[in-house]
Amino acid sequence: MKVYINVDHSSVMEHADDKLKTACEKALSDKYGENIPSRLYERYESELGHIVSDGFSPYYILASMLAAKSRELGYLHNLRGCAGGSFIVYLLGISETNPLPPHTCCPRCRRVEFVDAEEYSSGFDLNRSDRERKHCPSCGATLIGDGHNIPVEFFSGFYGDKTPDFDLNIAPEVREELVRYLGDVFGEDNVLYGGTEDMLSCDILPHAMFTKLKRMEEATGVSARSIRPEDVDIFSFFMDGDFKGLPFDGELARSISDRVFPVNYSDLVRILGLLHGRGVWAGNGENLAGTVCIPEKVIAHRDDVMLTLLRHGIDRKTAFDIAEMVRKGEAGKHLTEGQEAMLLEHDVPAWYIESMKKIKYLFPKAHSTEYAMNYLRMIWYKIHYPEAFNSAISNVDGLNKLGL
Repeated sequence: MKVYINVDHSSVMEHADDKLKTACEKALSDKYGENIPSRLYERYESELGHIVSDGFSPYYILASMLAAKSRELGYLHNLRGCAGGSFIVYLLGISETNPLPPHTCCPRCRRVEFVDAEEYSSGFDLNRSDRERKHCPSCGATLIGDGHNIPVEFFSGFYGDKTPDFDLNIAPEVREELVRYLGDVFGEDNVLYGGTEDMLSCDILPHAMFTKLKRMEEATGVSARSIRPEDVDIFSFFMDGDFKGLPFDGELARSISDRVFPVNYSDLVRILGLLHGRGVWAGNGENLAGTVCIPEKVIAHRDDVMLTLLRHGIDRKTAFDIAEMVRKGEAGKHLTEGQEAMLLEHDVPAWYIESMKKIKYLFPKAHSTEYAMNYLRMIWYKIHYPEAFNSAISNVDGLNKLGL
């Protein structure tokens, strides 16, 4: 359900640019302190600059209002698509996905150190309970890994001028409450279910997962938000193979996980990408993983292509354009001989190029990363409170079948 706000952008929220900057600066300071590394601050300034100069601030403010209202009502939410690739979106609390390259951050003195992105696809991989955690050389506190290495271009466009499109997944029972909230803020007559593209808009899409998580919270007294990815032994859980009630309970998901052998958070993200792409696993990745290359090198997301080409020394615009071609399933027809020769000259493996040509559609990494967080929360409840998990799954699914 796409909700439109039928008022002039300049009057939607007075001083939207200032509100955006103030909210982002506070979140940035809270997360990373005052001595922010230049690499981090450059991305922040670049994104914010494009948003403000193109007049997009109201879109971000609107999405942040809806996300905050959902949390106020006691429900988690998810952000679909590529929007989680934006650092500004993360700072505003619209997404839980930090798109920065993997890094460690000290919770006490806020010291930041970036790590090898090839070794750690996700900063969450640094937090595994079975891995020796590093300590801050400045104050001795245990460092926290974060960052999922997601380029912003797939959301904002290469030049940052693409109109933002926010799709929020929320619990079905709070959808009408969110619409009423918008009516209270902007006036009921200005909140529409259809409109033209010159209006502010945000898709509010119901997803039963958040109702299930709410029921699990209520039954156990444990906040879903307090559950961290490292609280789940991913490898042991997938070895056990009890996926009933989870999105991994399917033949394709099981066949992929049997080959990818998930241990890290990034492995779980990769499985979701392989599961939702077309021409990505069957007849393609399945023939490569574990034989031609290690599973981590198999293309799972559109972001993988861009990041791989960048690592091979290809310029950012070319890497993005080719990744977009692969994402749309057009590389098989439109990758030119000159482009292929250029890739080979940069030591991109021939098998990788052939894999790109077979792909029909690639999923966004931001989407997989966002969903993996809540899937792990569900897994945690399944492990520690199986009765509460099963009750929530059966009750909510039962109501859905009845159309309630």
